[in-house]
Amino acid sequence: MRLLRKLTKALLWLIPGILLLALSLYALLLAINWQDEAPSADALLLQSFLQHDAPMADELNGYHFLQEHSDPALLPISDKLRALFAACERTDCHDELTAVSPDLPALIAEHQALLDFYQQLQMFSYWQETPLSHHSQIPSYQPVMHAHRLYLLHIWLKVQAGDVIAARQLLHNDLQFWRVVIRHNQHLLGSMISRGALERYFAFSQMLLASLEPEHQIALAPVGWHAPFSAEELSLERAIAGEWFFSSSYIDEVLAAPFNELGNRFAEQFTMWLLTPFLLPQATANDHATQLLACLGRSQPNDLRWYHWLYNPMGKTLKQDMCSHYQRYSLQELEQHRLDTLARLQNLSFPEQP
Repeated sequence: MRLLRKLTKALLWLIPGILLLALSLYALLLAINWQDEAPSADALLLQSFLQHDAPMADELNGYHFLQEHSDPALLPISDKLRALFAACERTDCHDELTAVSPDLPALIAEHQALLDFYQQLQMFSYWQETPLSHHSQIPSYQPVMHAHRLYLLHIWLKVQAGDVIAARQLLHNDLQFWRVVIRHNQHLLGSMISRGALERYFAFSQMLLASLEPEHQIALAPVGWHAPFSAEELSLERAIAGEWFFSSSYIDEVLAAPFNELGNRFAEQFTMWLLTPFLLPQATANDHATQLLACLGRSQPNDLRWYHWLYNPMGKTLKQDMCSHYQRYSLQELEQHRLDTLARLQNLSFPEQP
């Protein structure tokens, strides 16, 4: 009985002591994290990637046109066309297209509005994406992806009809359009859409070449195939800078939201209240910028020691191991796709083209 009283007395001293120690450590962390950082040189550099071009009028901007026409409900496709798209996405679909070739002109005519939308989009010589600050600003890319596939079927029909010169011009227009877009993508989703469109373009071009005699292959090849992708076209600097801006804007939005929007239960809201002081938006943006520039080979990654985690620990936790995430977005393989397409030609001497 005496032992039990001693244990109870010890616990009555121990529990307040632990609470006092926890409160002291929490107060110490609050003091360490009391002030946010100023924008770092790395953060300012990423910001500058988004400011290469002067603001463009909406009526000249192809991206603005896409935003205005990005509702999939306005440009629907039939089940038959969707199945044909799926077949061409999986493999070389020359046999499938040959089988449906009698019906293909009517199928394309049925979706003329979608083809017109795409050819109107191609007419824009400028592309300027707005850095995203919220998910609601992301346009739907479904119409333009469907339209691109339909455009390639339109080219296939031209080739089958023997109008190789017209097909060459259509291939030229498409390649020029996507090379403009990929050079100005300012978020990774747009960059991946561009990469997918160019991969589809070169795969389809190779399928067309395989169906032609050598002299017709040369007549089909646009001069743009002979122009290597530039470092700017294959760079992810702008897209990664856009992701950095989006991430920073999202953190600002979360921190500005009332706690009742961040959790449904009291425990969740109380946890957020405890942890929020250790998520410093500008320090997080600075650390993120340094990591992203390291992924691009533009800076050295931070060498974090244990004591560095005392400052902005939540921000550092959110932004760990970013390079492995962004490596899958590389655009470098596009140049190999171009070279593979050229290799399909049996004669690399191009006729003079307008």
